[in-house]
Amino acid sequence: MSKLQVNEIVDKEGTGSPTLTNGVVVSGVGTFSSQVSIAGTLTYEDVTNVDSVGVLTARVGARILAGGLNAVGVVTATSFSGDGSTLTGIAATDNIDTNTIRVSGISTLANTKIGIGKSINFGSVQKASIQGHSVGLGTTTRDGRDAGIGTAVGEMVMVTDDYTHGTQICVYCGDVKGWVGVTTEKITRSMTASGGNVEVDEGGYKRHIYTSPGNFVVSQTLPTSNTVDVLVVAGGGAGGGSAGNGQAGGGGAGGFRLASNIPVSAGTYAITVGAGGAGAAPNPGATGADGTNSVFGISPAITATGGGGGGGFSPSADDYQPANPGGSGGGKSGGGTGGEGNAGGNDPRCSPIAEGSDGGGPISHNSNGSGGGGAGQAGLGNGQTLGTGGAGAPVPSNIAPTSYGTPGPSPGRYFAGGGSGSWPTTNAGGAGGGGSSGSSSAGGDGTTNTGGGGGGAQGPMGNNYAGGSGGPGIVIISFAS
Repeated sequence: MSKLQVNEIVDKEGTGSPTLTNGVVVSGVGTFSSQVSIAGTLTYEDVTNVDSVGVLTARVGARILAGGLNAVGVVTATSFSGDGSTLTGIAATDNIDTNTIRVSGISTLANTKIGIGKSINFGSVQKASIQGHSVGLGTTTRDGRDAGIGTAVGEMVMVTDDYTHGTQICVYCGDVKGWVGVTTEKITRSMTASGGNVEVDEGGYKRHIYTSPGNFVVSQTLPTSNTVDVLVVAGGGAGGGSAGNGQAGGGGAGGFRLASNIPVSAGTYAITVGAGGAGAAPNPGATGADGTNSVFGISPAITATGGGGGGGFSPSADDYQPANPGGSGGGKSGGGTGGEGNAGGNDPRCSPIAEGSDGGGPISHNSNGSGGGGAGQAGLGNGQTLGTGGAGAPVPSNIAPTSYGTPGPSPGRYFAGGGSGSWPTTNAGGAGGGGSSGSSSAGGDGTTNTGGGGGGAQGPMGNNYAGGSGGPGIVIISFAS
C-alpha cells in the first residue's frame, strides 16, 4: 500500500477544495480547522460532545446522564415521566392531575375542578364535602367561629352550640355585621294545619284527633299535599234496659265513615263528635237511647249517623220494646223488632260505602237478647244462640294511632263494634268497643271514642237494670307529614 504525504490538497485549478466522488475513509482522528458541510447523513458512534445548530435527530434515542439537559428554547415531548417534584415555571399550567395537592401556604386556584363525592380534610379530619347536589359544611363551636375560621365575606360555618337554636348556620357579613345566623327551621313538606284535642306526628303521618267538637284549620296547602284521609265515627247507641226477667238487646254501633284522598284547601272545617246514647233503667221506657252524629264539615259533609238503641223490656207496657235504627241498628230484645243499620245511606267517597249493619233479631218471644250491629258485621244471635255484638271495622295505622280504637281479628285498630245482647252469662261485645252484656246486672258501656254500642241489661224479677251507655264517637284527620 502506498503512502501520500502532502501539506495541502486543492482542486485541479488550484483554487478550491477537491471533490471526492467515492468518499473518504478516515481510520484515525480527523481534525477540521473550519466548518464541515455534509449534504447527506453523518453517522457517528461514541461521540463525547455534539454541538448542533439545527435539528438533532437520534435514531434509537438520546440518553443524557450527568449534567442534565440545558435547553434554551422550547422542549416539546409527547409525555414526561419520573419525579417532577423540582419542576419550576409551571404556574400557568391549565391542569395538574394528581391524587393529592399539598399546599403549605396560600393557594389561589382559578378554573379548578374538584371531584364530586370528595371530602375536604383538615389534617386527617373531614371538614367539608362536595356531593352531586349538595355541599357539606364543616362544624365548629361559637368559640371556634369567633376565633376567625375564615373571615372573608360570604364564608359559612355551622356551629353546634348556638344559644337559641342549638345548631345554626352562620355567614360572615363583614366587619360591621360580623357573623349572622341563618335560622335552621324545619323545611315545609306538607300542608300546614291545626286543630283537634290531640295531634300525633309519627310514622310519616300527622293526625288531628277530635274527641270533642272543634275546627280543622288549614293555613296552607302544597301542590303535593292537598288531600286528607278521614275517619268519622258517630256515638254508639245504648243497650236496652231490663225489668223483671226481661232480656235486652245490645246497642248498635255509631256510623262508620272511612275516606281517603279528600281534597281540602285553606280554610276552616267544622268538626262534630257525636255522644254515645246514655244508658238508663226502663222506667217507663226500655229501648236504649240513640247515639248522635259525627260530622267532618267539608262540602258535601261526611256524616256518620248515631247508633240505634237496643230493644228492652218495659214494665209500664209489660212487653218487649223494638230496637232503633241507626248507623248500625240496635239488637232485638226478647220480643219486638231489631233495628236496621246504614240509616245515613251509602257514601261513595267512603270504604265501605255503607256506614253500618243491622242489629240481630230473635225468632221467639221471651228469648235472649241479640247483639247490636257493628260497622263490619250484623249483630249475632237469634234468641237461642249467643247474641254477640257485630264486629266493627279496621282502620289502618297511617290514620289511627295504636292508642285509639281496639285490637281486632285483622291488622289495624277497630272502631264501631256492636254491643252484646243479654244472656244468662256475661258476653263480650263486638271488636271495636262494643259493650258487654249484663247478667243479673246492667249492660257494659261501649269503649270511649270508638262509637261502640252499649251492652243489653239482664236481671231477675222485680229489678230494673240500665242498658250500657254507647261509646262516644271520634273524628281523625290524617295526612303525610
